[in-house]
Amino acid sequence: MGAGNVARPAAERIAAAVEASLDALVSEAVEAIWQAPAYQDSQDSSLRADVAAHVRAVFRIFLDGLAGQREARRADFVITRDQATRRVAQGISLADFLQAFRVGQLTLWQGVLDAAGDDPLARDAALSVVAQLMQVIELGSTVAGEAYLEAQQHALAEGDRLRRDLLEDLLARHAPVAGPKRAQLRAAGLGPDTRFLATV
Repeated sequence: MGAGNVARPAAERIAAAVEASLDALVSEAVEAIWQAPAYQDSQDSSLRADVAAHVRAVFRIFLDGLAGQREARRADFVITRDQATRRVAQGISLADFLQAFRVGQLTLWQGVLDAAGDDPLARDAALSVVAQLMQVIELGSTVAGEAYLEAQQHALAEGDRLRRDLLEDLLARHAPVAGPKRAQLRAAGLGPDTRFLATV
């Protein structure tokens, strides 16, 4: 019997133990991520739930890959693409987003080690899944970074379009009554009672 055949049952026990403690691991990861000032200082009330959902989904990718003895694929990280877009809108920087991703994976790795305990066979099995966890981290971080940059570029292009349209409206004497254009005016300090002089 090969070493892989011996390690497989131990790896399955580790996966079962991590699965059983998944809720606690997700909570630990979210708490660790919340140590970063960007997350602590966020005014977005949905950020914490978003982070928890993302952490859980990525942990699930690792566990499903372990159970199916397969590497993670780009298609597994659909939620990461969505969460990257949300982080741009929530004002979380790319560096903070990727740091949170790594913090989550460190929490997962600690969960794997805790599940292995002092059993030498389980410890060997834990070492056998390092490559799989690293592959999840590498691929997930790549997808996260790419998606974040795409979302950031889209947001910048949308902001430019909004400012251009607002300027055209103002020049045509069409005052925006609500929506993003009105918000742009307020952000610039312009309101219905604001007095200003325009020179051409």
